[in-house]
Amino acid sequence: PSTPITLEGLPILRVEVVGATRTDNRLILDQVRAQPGQNYSRQQVDVDVRSIASLDRFVTVRGEIFPPTDDVGDNKIKGVVVRFIVEERPIVSVVEIRGNRAFKDPEIRDALIAKGGGAIDPFSIETDRQTIVKMYQKKGYDQASVAVDPDALKQGIIRYQITEGPRAHIAHVRFDGNAHIKSDVLKFKIQSHASFWFFRKGILEE
Repeated sequence: PSTPITLEGLPILRVEVVGATRTDNRLILDQVRAQPGQNYSRQQVDVDVRSIASLDRFVTVRGEIFPPTDDVGDNKIKGVVVRFIVEERPIVSVVEIRGNRAFKDPEIRDALIAKGGGAIDPFSIETDRQTIVKMYQKKGYDQASVAVDPDALKQGIIRYQITEGPRAHIAHVRFDGNAHIKSDVLKFKIQSHASFWFFRKGILEE
């Protein structure tokens, strides 16, 4: 039976990048410590894969190691080729905001991380979704919700669909025990955006 060929420790003949169409190969190779002339180490290549992935531009990154084609069938392999295969994230073509009446588009866009021309990043999209919800909650829209259209996302479109819901407001204000100050004066002094009934008891003095 033939003896299995061990590639570990063989010299690296060259390092390649495959799959990058928008990302400069030089940027990717800058993250790689495995270099031609060094001895191949699977552990080092795994570290390089994680370093490339940390650029946050790719859906997947993997490393392949193989002998050059002219060494195939030769019992004396001279070295190995290290190839990094990447799958780039889709690019954001446009960010759409729909269903917003309480805020103008620019007000919402200024608070978002995701921008047209950047890579689609699920973490940033979820962060932006929560940001929009919080903007509405601060303005009294406690039931506001924001959804991201998954079908549009496949086409590079980040579409935030906003359902504002009713705005909370004070239905009634009643003052008990205000013997020395007229209610009209108290109403003028109190400012609140609460959505519940507002009660105050006791005597208020100037």
